[in-house]
Amino acid sequence: MAADIFAFGGTHIPVGDDQAQHIEFARDMCDILAHNGIYYEKPQAIISQYSRIMSLSDGTRDEQIK
Repeated sequence: MAADIFAFGGTHIPVGDDQAQHIEFARDMCDILAHNGIYYEKPQAIISQYSRIMSLSDGTRDEQIK
């Protein structure tokens, strides 16, 4: 995910709460790369209550994978 963010220059990334740690990793990578002279804007997570798809047949319904 961090590679995609850097490749496409993402700054505001819509994610579910279960993916927020990936944005934090990308932010940490920005600090490491900046130390080596490579600068990227730190991405911000945009977390929405509707950003997690629970069911492929009905996105509004919570469905367990069986």
